[in-house]
Amino acid sequence: MDKIPADGLQKVIDDTLTVELQACTTLECREPRCGRWVVYNIPSFALVTRGKAVTEFRDKTPLRRSEGSLCCLPGGVWRRTIISELAGADLCMCRCSYMVFNGFNLLSLYDIPDF
Repeated sequence: MDKIPADGLQKVIDDTLTVELQACTTLECREPRCGRWVVYNIPSFALVTRGKAVTEFRDKTPLRRSEGSLCCLPGGVWRRTIISELAGADLCMCRCSYMVFNGFNLLSLYDIPDF
């Protein structure tokens, strides 16, 4: 079997990449708020656009986030986000699956920190 050159592999990946948007939303909170415990099967990307937030994990160290911080929250991990500032905070969140080769999870190729 012939080896695929690096640029050829990149083309194969590019040609088979599918992105499925599962959720995308903003949360504008003008007062303190304690979110409910949630778990999703795929990672979420979260951006704090105003204020500060803390994401708690059931069995892990809390993640403190400030304005302008973007993080990747791992899939399959129970978490909740708490906004304790009196002025509240604003957050943006996006959850997508990135698949190549008709079903292989592209993000599994990367070491996404488990907080």
